[in-house]
Amino acid sequence: MTLDLATINLVLGILVSVLISIGSIGGFIWKVRQGIDARFERLDTEIEKVRKDAAEAIALADGRAKIAENDLHNALAEHKLYAAEHFATEEGVSKALDPVLKAIERLTDRLDRLLAEAPRPTNNRTPR
Repeated sequence: MTLDLATINLVLGILVSVLISIGSIGGFIWKVRQGIDARFERLDTEIEKVRKDAAEAIALADGRAKIAENDLHNALAEHKLYAAEHFATEEGVSKALDPVLKAIERLTDRLDRLLAEAPRPTNNRTPR
């Protein structure tokens, strides 16, 4: 095999074609890889934004729940105070009924004494 100018030119042409093909394919793959990496970075950024927004929303909902819980606690405390002021307790009813029961006992004793002292009616019937 002789290395003449045409052979060298042919070999160099093939070599250059192969290098250009490898460079073109490598550049295409590199460009696609950059697009994929950029898309992943953008998605990671969006995911992080969604996480932050969700955390803020959870914090706000938690704050509103705490406020509602405090409102309910205050309303329950107010109702307990109202009930204590306006509704009768067992002890209160007992204290209120004691004088009434004592008065009834005194009246019963008086009636018993009156009935014991009253003359008994006699049977004035005449037999037929």
